[in-house]
Amino acid sequence: MIVERLGLSILGREPVGWVNKTAAEMDIGLARIVWLGEEREVEVIVGDGDDALIGTELLENTRVFLDYVARTVSVESA
Repeated sequence: MIVERLGLSILGREPVGWVNKTAAEMDIGLARIVWLGEEREVEVIVGDGDDALIGTELLENTRVFLDYVARTVSVESA
């Protein structure tokens, strides 16, 4: 499981609401990441799927550029 491979600590379970208006109770883990050149400790939702979602808290004080034609997204500090 990804939790063991990454050495994540599980903090507990929380209800999580999804954009399609469904909800579930999910494990919340603690991960150390490098984001825009800075190491940070963040809470992550641990799920069974192979999708990865970025939380909007990481986007605070940033600019996000979406080039739909080139199919690219870039993020930079504001």
